[in-house]
Amino acid sequence: INKLAFQNNNIENDMNVTTRPMRTEVAYVPAPDVKMLPLSSDFDVGVYFRPEVGGKLLIGTQEPECDTHEYLEDPDKCSYAFTDLWTNLVYRAALRIPQIQIPNTAQGI
Repeated sequence: INKLAFQNNNIENDMNVTTRPMRTEVAYVPAPDVKMLPLSSDFDVGVYFRPEVGGKLLIGTQEPECDTHEYLEDPDKCSYAFTDLWTNLVYRAALRIPQIQIPNTAQGI
């Protein structure tokens, strides 16, 4: 990114932007029969959620401090198995949408 912004522009590059891969999960549950906004975010419980195609509700994390953040040395060796984060996301969303049906089998990415 730094090279794209400063290359051939005669501007001094005083930025130092770095990134590193972090593993996260997104949960899919059956969509409850309630009126939904296109995207809702709840900072109190640390999740966002939105309707998804196929009658699903997508639930993701806002990465609150109480969650363990898993940074990856090699993203090509990332595990795709669900962890406790999936369960936490669904339970947190259910605090705001009590009509959520929590499935016995995890679905998501």
